[in-house]
Amino acid sequence: MQNNKVIYLIAGKGNRSGVPKYVCNLYTTLNRSYEIKVVVDGNEGGFDSVKKSDLIIIPGLASERSFRQKLLAIIKLRSKLKNADMVWAHSSFAILFSRILKFFCQYKLIITYHGLPFGNGRKIIINQIAFAVEFITSRLVKHTVVVISKLDEKNFLKLNPHVECTYIPNSVAKPSKVNNKFCNNQFKFLMTTRDSYQKNLDYAVKIMNQLPDIEVDVFGSISNSRKKYLTTLNLAKNMNFHGEVPFSSINFSNYRLYLMTSRYEGFSIGLLEACSYGLGIATTNVGGALEVAKNNDYCAILNNNISDDIFLINRLIESLKHKDFEPKIISRTADILSYYDWQERCLKLVEEV
Repeated sequence: MQNNKVIYLIAGKGNRSGVPKYVCNLYTTLNRSYEIKVVVDGNEGGFDSVKKSDLIIIPGLASERSFRQKLLAIIKLRSKLKNADMVWAHSSFAILFSRILKFFCQYKLIITYHGLPFGNGRKIIINQIAFAVEFITSRLVKHTVVVISKLDEKNFLKLNPHVECTYIPNSVAKPSKVNNKFCNNQFKFLMTTRDSYQKNLDYAVKIMNQLPDIEVDVFGSISNSRKKYLTTLNLAKNMNFHGEVPFSSINFSNYRLYLMTSRYEGFSIGLLEACSYGLGIATTNVGGALEVAKNNDYCAILNNNISDDIFLINRLIESLKHKDFEPKIISRTADILSYYDWQERCLKLVEEV
């Protein structure tokens, strides 16, 4: 039964990344009890589960938009939020705008950091300005902070030792059938990534060049120019690029290990999905790595030193080839799925704010 509270979920650009999935899961969870509106920069396929009548598109919420577009976005957003009882903001500029507009509106505010904002290696001046405004508004506006990984919780409390934060990790849909047998005897890696500074594809290429006898299937948006460049230099010969596809179309039973080389993540959906299907994990120390390592006997956390990381991966490969690995890793899958009592945490937070 719905009550009369109107909640706006604000995100950035729609895509297949973790933020839209988080927002869509939140929409589904809260929509049973409240009137929910979802505000996004554009719907490129990431918000398919949101009813069209509940989806509001305001260009300017994504980080790559121009200053003029951002200014227009905040004006349009103010007209929408004047009747909101609560706003739950995700992504850097959605958080920033919702804080600024709270000076003019009466809503209660929750923000979720999917990775700490603005400080992820981008040297664009508008992001530096935004970081300064973020720092100021975070101390002037009353709000509730949610972090989605233990790494973000640690880093947030370093920056804000006197501010409380609530830890609600990413959610993952339980597979209809967890794989305990694999379809073929070939030992293959899986990557879900894209061609960006964040995903650090160059380091994955460097790793795979050191493992010439192992193939990796790469799903994600990789530009033709990048693929041509790698081919020209005779690199990535064992990397098969398949383009961007939803997780549901990837047959996880074809793979034995999931490789992630990102520089930063909030809490990677890829790590959760791979672990829930029983794959071994080799990942850089990003958001979610600590949680996955805790619940997976077959996880190597890489440290961006190629010789050390190749040693760790080779040791992990030998462990995964051991005849007894399947029952062990599957027994831990239940732990990671039950660990995220996600819907109840979100509903409880909304009730308490």
